[in-house]
Amino acid sequence: MGKKLSNQLILAIVFFSFALPWASSNISDPYSLIGVSRTASQKEIKKAYKNLARQWHPDKNREEGAQEKFIQIQQAYEILSNEEKRAEYDLYGHVDTGNQPRRQNRHDPFAGFHFAGSRFDGFQFRYTNQGSSAGSDPRRVTLEKFENGILPESHRKPFLLFVTGDWCFSCVRVEEMWNEALPELEKLGIGMGTVYGDYSRNLLRKLGVHQWPSIVGIIEGRVVIFDKNHVNTEKLKEFAHDLLPSYVILKVTDANQETFFSGWHDDNRPRSLLFSRRSAPSLLYHLLAFKYRRLHTFGFAQNQGEDTIELVWKFDVSAHEPTLLIFKEDDEEYVDKIQSSKIDTSLLEDAVTRNQYLFVPRLTSQQVYEDLCPESPGTYRRRFCVILITKNPSVHKEHRDFFRLVAKTTDSFPGEARLVHLYQETQQEFVRALGDLARFDSDGAVPVAVLWRQSGRKVAYDWLPEGWHGNEPEKDKIGLSFFLQQIVDKKFKLGFVTTLPELKDENAPHWILERIYSFLNLFSKPGSYVKQALLSAWSESSIAVLVVLAYLVAFFLAFAGLLNAGVPTAHSKEAMDHRANGSMPQGEGYATEVRGRSQPDSSNLRLRIHMQELNESTYEKFLASGRQGHILLLLLTDQNSKDTLCQLFKQEAHMHIASQPFLVPVFLMLDKYKHWLANLRSQSENPSPFASPNGVGTVLAIRPSKSYYFVFKPRQGQRSRRRRGEIDISFVGLMDSSDSESDEFSECMSLDRLGMWLDRLLDGSLPKVTVNSWPSLE
Repeated sequence: MGKKLSNQLILAIVFFSFALPWASSNISDPYSLIGVSRTASQKEIKKAYKNLARQWHPDKNREEGAQEKFIQIQQAYEILSNEEKRAEYDLYGHVDTGNQPRRQNRHDPFAGFHFAGSRFDGFQFRYTNQGSSAGSDPRRVTLEKFENGILPESHRKPFLLFVTGDWCFSCVRVEEMWNEALPELEKLGIGMGTVYGDYSRNLLRKLGVHQWPSIVGIIEGRVVIFDKNHVNTEKLKEFAHDLLPSYVILKVTDANQETFFSGWHDDNRPRSLLFSRRSAPSLLYHLLAFKYRRLHTFGFAQNQGEDTIELVWKFDVSAHEPTLLIFKEDDEEYVDKIQSSKIDTSLLEDAVTRNQYLFVPRLTSQQVYEDLCPESPGTYRRRFCVILITKNPSVHKEHRDFFRLVAKTTDSFPGEARLVHLYQETQQEFVRALGDLARFDSDGAVPVAVLWRQSGRKVAYDWLPEGWHGNEPEKDKIGLSFFLQQIVDKKFKLGFVTTLPELKDENAPHWILERIYSFLNLFSKPGSYVKQALLSAWSESSIAVLVVLAYLVAFFLAFAGLLNAGVPTAHSKEAMDHRANGSMPQGEGYATEVRGRSQPDSSNLRLRIHMQELNESTYEKFLASGRQGHILLLLLTDQNSKDTLCQLFKQEAHMHIASQPFLVPVFLMLDKYKHWLANLRSQSENPSPFASPNGVGTVLAIRPSKSYYFVFKPRQGQRSRRRRGEIDISFVGLMDSSDSESDEFSECMSLDRLGMWLDRLLDGSLPKVTVNSWPSLE
């Protein structure tokens, strides 16, 4: 008791030492210099600073030391006017004024300190005399980096942010798992960052985070809180996958393949189709589809599915290896193919970027126009854009088809010219800026503009003399090549110069849909924010202080309980009188006699232990996603022996369960789930045989978050000649259907060694059985 108390006092001293900030500082107190309280608002600080600045400005105050005083006031205001610096000063009593490590000139009395001989042995606090790891973390996220970098970039890839702090003891374990998952997630293309809550209060408010450790996801400018019970690589992958919108990948089958391949007429994008044995797209492919969703339309098909037999046969797709096919305007022939058992991110991205646009893409937005018609200010290597202007899709189809055929069959044109087209009705302002010559002749020719983009929206251009007829592709091709060569050789000068308006974005969602999306985003994951807000009542340091106080209160209560242990209560006096008279109340005598008179009666404690059944509705909670560190004490029983075995289990295990909150008692009905036990044994490596043939009475100690379990084997009880009145039925759990009060033999399953087995379980001396995976309970 004394050793445990001394350890608790040491912990209390250390906690208080870490909770109190250092009073010394190389910088004067900014609050005193400005003349405001620590709770002053920004408005009050600004007002006080202006008054002092006017008073001590060197141009107005000629007193000796006025300039030094004015500089100090400016420095103090710089700290207090910045919320992050103010929070840093309030927490540590100083502010880092440069890139030097924090508190480098101070001696840290706890540098290298560790708790020898305890579970904190080797624990390294984040804050050392080298300073906080926030300053040296290359993945650190600040408010500026979040607003100017992560938010815009989140429209191309999701981000996962880990929120931690310098004094966050509970962050250490989460950080270890975070660091294990980080390389793999970054390799997939997920943005990873760390937010240090002590220095980023404004950022925390934007994220809606009020405590740490926390993990948040950022996607398309939205913030989603990670609300799983524990953290590992697979859980983070699932979280990132759930962030991604499902509409970026279309499921392609034999029935809808024509719709998928012909969609380029509307969205103006090539098609990427992945064949895989999976039933759903992988996270890697989903990330690729989200990143390039504005350039490509992505599809997914099972290469062994019954609804994709025609697709697999048509394109000769492997039935075993993942295969990516890329199509442009031709739905019968792919332009690129990747087939490999290991398709990584770089391989997929290279294939997509090689085929960003169709053979003759349509100018559907300003971004597409700038990509296909880049600036070339100098006259030495001018680059030209050849724009075919047609009417709506149902008109001039033949002209576009032959224009596309020429582009597909020609390796290159003079001046590195790129062939594109646009619809006159859709881009009216753009066409109108090109002048009156953008007209359709009566002989069937359509206008073709040869455009040189000089800088910004300023262009020089001219018209293909005879236009594009469409029914004579070879003649049109020769005429276009000759005209371009004349311009490159400077034998023909472009006759028009203008400034073009911005193209209309044809793929932009309707403003009504944008309003609906914004409205729905307001209600995204509201429960996570409520949960965070409720848990924000206390900071980490406040919780540490409460823990110390709780230890002290528990110590005094325990000490008071020892003093009162020798005072007999009315209940104990009554029990002693019963013993003296030889009339022990039924249900109390046997258990009390076994445990001895010095032991407190624990019958009420046994009654309070509630055992839940492991079934389909509780399987996910207890086993599939059990909390980290919890141990499931699973009693195997059936309908006939349930009441008996549960009573025996509570009798033997109640002290361990009451003192160890991580022990979770449950039972499994083998009448309904006998196949689960068989599947568990088949998934186990070297399982030991059960004591009973059907496994009834066996107790399994399962680590849901690990891949092993322990087995307790019951034994058959001894035959007894006691009368029923001499046996504590509530303890033994026997109830005969006969009404006879004569002597009877009884035989039962005994769990009398369960307590010792639990002791060995807690000290780690039991042999464990490794399992490949936990079987499902259906």
